[in-house]
Amino acid sequence: MPRYFTFSRLLSICLVFSFLLAACDDLELVTEEAASPPTRVPPTRAPTSNAPRPTVDPNDKRPAWLVMLYFDADDETLEQDILTDFNEAERVGSTGQVQIVAQVDRYDGGYDGMEDWTTAKRFFITQDDDLESIGSKELDDLGEVAMSDEQTLIDFITWAAKNYPAQHYALVMSDHGAGWTGGWFDPAPGGIGADNIYLAKNVFGGDALWLMELDRALDAARAQAGIHKFDVIALDVCLMGQAEVFTMLAQHADYAVASEEVVPSVGLAYTDWVGQLTSDPTLTGEGVAQAMVKGFIDSDQTVTDDEYRARHLADYGRKDVGARAYARALGTSVTMAAVDLSAMDDLHTALNAYAAVLAQTDAKLIGKARSYAQSYEPVFGAKDPSAFIDLGNFAEQLLELSGNDRELAAVTQDLQAAIVRAVIAEKHGKERSGSNGIAIYFPVAKQYKIGDDFGYVQVADRFASVTDWDEFLASYYGGVAFQPGGAASAPIALEPIQLSATTASAQKPVRFTSKMTGDRIAYIYYFLGRYLADENKMIVEDIDYIASDQTAEADGVYYPVWPTTGVALDEEWDATVFGIDDGQNVVPALISPEAFGPQDASALYAVIGEYRFANGNKKPRFAKLLFTDEGLEKVLVYAGNDTSGAPREVNPKKGDQFIIYETLINLETGEYEYREGGTVTFGKTRLKYTRLPAASGAYSIGFFAEDLDGDLYQAYADVSVK
Repeated sequence: MPRYFTFSRLLSICLVFSFLLAACDDLELVTEEAASPPTRVPPTRAPTSNAPRPTVDPNDKRPAWLVMLYFDADDETLEQDILTDFNEAERVGSTGQVQIVAQVDRYDGGYDGMEDWTTAKRFFITQDDDLESIGSKELDDLGEVAMSDEQTLIDFITWAAKNYPAQHYALVMSDHGAGWTGGWFDPAPGGIGADNIYLAKNVFGGDALWLMELDRALDAARAQAGIHKFDVIALDVCLMGQAEVFTMLAQHADYAVASEEVVPSVGLAYTDWVGQLTSDPTLTGEGVAQAMVKGFIDSDQTVTDDEYRARHLADYGRKDVGARAYARALGTSVTMAAVDLSAMDDLHTALNAYAAVLAQTDAKLIGKARSYAQSYEPVFGAKDPSAFIDLGNFAEQLLELSGNDRELAAVTQDLQAAIVRAVIAEKHGKERSGSNGIAIYFPVAKQYKIGDDFGYVQVADRFASVTDWDEFLASYYGGVAFQPGGAASAPIALEPIQLSATTASAQKPVRFTSKMTGDRIAYIYYFLGRYLADENKMIVEDIDYIASDQTAEADGVYYPVWPTTGVALDEEWDATVFGIDDGQNVVPALISPEAFGPQDASALYAVIGEYRFANGNKKPRFAKLLFTDEGLEKVLVYAGNDTSGAPREVNPKKGDQFIIYETLINLETGEYEYREGGTVTFGKTRLKYTRLPAASGAYSIGFFAEDLDGDLYQAYADVSVK
């Protein structure tokens, strides 16, 4: 049976909101010659605005630049990473023309290095080569502050501009991010926050710097500090490279840098881009933004400093592999883009024209394009498809699915041209093909109906006010009449499962067949579960994609093509399941595919559970392991006790443990639950998955389909293993 690579969403058993970790043992499997993806910078590009770009005035006595670092490290999984970024900036330090200040809030009980304070402090960053100690001058200890509060950001910006006025300003904000919802969570002091936000109460379980709050904070701070606009605002957090976010930032900056996907632990390459700026303070905001993207991953000190990289990898029980190989390992699923914010008005115009044509387009084709477009880590729970998709890839998918409809082609061309004009530099790894630099929110119907669409119009209010995207979503899901371009959709139907035998063994596998019909099929999955009769429950043993005979591709993103006459399903089971091998023990585990695509050795599979740190000061975290056929690639952890949160990376150290969760279905209520299974320990041996003989007992085996709205259709039959 083929195995593919996307995290299955079977009946809400899967996870969401990960903290990406590029942590693989045995990275020597990646060759030194393998380089990370090149940065795309248009070689020639017409200006999007006639307004003159600012330059350094030699008659102005102020320094050329002030760089403000707003570092919310009040989280145990990213505290050390952000402090390393601080030290990377120190490797360059302030100069007479480029001054750097930082506000750093730390976590109580996490990383205990670099003086181990727990409050928020302000620093003037000076040159210091040591990546593991702080040499800069401390200016103030603010005590415990809420970095998620807009007033805290206002105070920092106004303080920085008043005390270190400059001709040009760059603001870099680091912590967790959650797309258009916002980010910069702060568990101490915590709380819900001043605004009545559905997300705070029902999704994230606490306050954040919500997008409209960030908008208000930047507006107030610029007014009080006398800053017309920031030259650059960089969001060194996850998932913020979205049209909704860039629209808000366009009011406050000339250029922005952000990622559509989860950002790995190394973050931006501070030594590299700060060093370029200090070497040439006449760099424009465009040049600084492009430098941030170009140096991302490849030029990070964690990658390029041989001594630090070797020590860093040794801390996590891994061998040094060289800079290029490590960069490739870190960069497989990353994205990062620089955006000329003066081009956002043109993008809004193109998007509005596009939305008007979408409202007259076959809803089934739209659903397929949304299902198959390149998507990014979800924040609202993985029981449903991710609502964050690449805007350009969605448009490309829909155009191909429509057969290059003439009217759709015209607005698609305009939209994609507007994206190209806006995105002045872009980088993505091979696992994020189809990424063009700007994502957009497109939920499925079930998500749209939750909490008034999670408060989308309230939180992403500026985007909603200048585009028709929210009106399109309301039309698409709100019952407004469409004028579909095709015939009415046929509901999905599954014929009963036919078995070759009722008992399975390695010597005599059981063949099971069915037929599926319907024209709204997105993905088809194989399912295996084992009955626990004494508990009246079923443990989910295996899930996998069913391969289609044909696949299609748009901009590097693959999706299945199902025949209109129906899909003949024919698989067999040889009475085996999967387990995780840590070199000492093999523990049974549910391994789910992580993304659909062509079958190859880079396919990713996920295992969920609880991550426990050898350092007892850190609390256990809900987590996910990602594997290729070669072994463990990444460890993803979650902010809260469920599948919602804001992603950031954690690196496993020797002695850390992963408690594999068993996924159970309560046969009486139909509800899903997790419980602790076996434990694997991180050490010198790279974790791998392997096959195990299935336990004796009664099993349910069959197929289920996911339609274009994320709804499920299923058929199963009973087999046994003796």
